Amino acid sequence: MLRNRSSIAGPGHRAGLASIAYAEIRPQDLTDRLLTAKEVAAHVGVNVKRVYELGIPAVHISQRSLRWQRSDVLRWIEERRDHS
Repeated sequence: MLRNRSSIAGPGHRAGLASIAYAEIRPQDLTDRLLTAKEVAAHVGVNVKRVYELGIPAVHISQRSLRWQRSDVLRWIEERRDHS
């Protein structure tokens, strides 16, 4: 559901960002949410520093910030699973 931020801005809210629309996030939409290095490390079972060295496809949020899609992490794990 899209809403206009101005419809939820309270009294005294500054107008600058009030016209920006945003998507309301529902729990069912979070199945492929972006993960932090710490979350990926916990999921894969390595330390945070190692996550950056593994070559798991990442999303560049900014020049100094990476995130990983949950589906990409799971696919990366599956590709390395020993099927013998």
